Amino acid sequence: MYVKKFNIYTNLNSRELRFFLHQMKHVKNIPTHVIAKVRSLKKKYDKRLTLTDKELEIVEEFGMGSNFILNCVIYMDKGDCHGVRKPNTYQSRAEAGAE
Repeated sequence: MYVKKFNIYTNLNSRELRFFLHQMKHVKNIPTHVIAKVRSLKKKYDKRLTLTDKELEIVEEFGMGSNFILNCVIYMDKGDCHGVRKPNTYQSRAEAGAE
């Protein structure tokens, strides 16, 4: 097991962070406006995550840029930029019926 520290701009729990970490392998390109925005954001949350072998491969694939790419993936999902699937999209029956 390998422990990695990620500096991210928004507060996420470990489950959400793992979700976005796995989404990194599906990123083909990042729009320039996303890169510009993510560079200007303060990365004020330090999150430590014990990586599985598969997650370690993903981080090693992106190398030193893995933290930046992770923040871009998070930003694209939060801003609905790139069509990345959102975590926790499940609605209970009560919520679905209330609409």
